[in-house]
Amino acid sequence: IGEMESKGIDGNFAVHKRIGEVDITLRGNLTYAINEVLDSDEAANALTYQMRKGYRHNQMTGLISEGLFESQEEIDNRPKQDFGSICKPGDIKYKDVNGDGIVNKDDIVPLGYTNTPNLTYGFGGNATWKSIDFNILFQGSGKSSFMLDGWTRPFSGGETGNILAYVADPSNRWISREYSGTPDTERADAIFPRLTYGDNANNNQSSTHWLRSSRYLRLKTLEVGYTLPGTLTRKCFIERARFFFLGNNLAVFSPFKWWDAE
Repeated sequence: IGEMESKGIDGNFAVHKRIGEVDITLRGNLTYAINEVLDSDEAANALTYQMRKGYRHNQMTGLISEGLFESQEEIDNRPKQDFGSICKPGDIKYKDVNGDGIVNKDDIVPLGYTNTPNLTYGFGGNATWKSIDFNILFQGSGKSSFMLDGWTRPFSGGETGNILAYVADPSNRWISREYSGTPDTERADAIFPRLTYGDNANNNQSSTHWLRSSRYLRLKTLEVGYTLPGTLTRKCFIERARFFFLGNNLAVFSPFKWWDAE
């Protein structure tokens, strides 16, 4: 029960040009779409920033991270975080959005975009010179977000777990000086909070700490070909023969490096 408005643009182009003996074609396409929930069946007294109305359909939400706790003193002097586990140095600290002195579900706000890209595009071209031809295609998307989950939480299921190289690298994690022997490992800007056995309700909340952009640009295909002269192939009773190199998914450019953002 509700009302939503969607709008956007969609288009493509192609340009052909002959320069001397070279035929060149450039082409591209782009789709950009946004939506907004105009009305929704929800409580009128809900927190304004937690209502669906006024935001995207399936808008991503979570807490605002302010880094990792550096000391017990800092924990004692900040709003209590009410997520079922006792906070310790190395845990994620969150912003008290509504200023009521406690961090809980009322401090969840809209974050980033949605899992569905608002922007998709592609561009490329081809060129032909005598018997040699060249084709290239790039594909990309943007205006989308996702939360790191599952693979970044070792031992969350108990003895069974999952260790990516990024997770296992000590330089990416907050480690107590009691274990490392140096305070340099107690970094408030570490990618991963302190390691715990089992589920850590505080650190596993959806938040800007785990929010990542899934935009990318991919070199989808690259092809180079050579067509043998007809005078040669017809001697072998072949009308046309072409040799080519074709590469697929040769490179991906994205701010997220751990796995394929698409």
